[in-house]
Amino acid sequence: SLNIAKAIQLFAAKCEQSICTDSEGSQVVSAPTPAQLRNISAINILYNFCSMITKMQLMKDFVVQQASKL
Repeated sequence: SLNIAKAIQLFAAKCEQSICTDSEGSQVVSAPTPAQLRNISAINILYNFCSMITKMQLMKDFVVQQASKL
């Protein structure tokens, strides 16, 4: 459990480090820049990762609830 928490923290930190915050990453004038596309990709990865963790937590809670009925 502690290893899982550390892995999640490391993953989030790596995603945060990959985000571009300079003008190339934030300027909205025309088509997305490569930095903006990387930012979009990182955010999508984090969103999907968070969704999977939430689903796993819900599944765990359901299994525990069902097991308590036995």
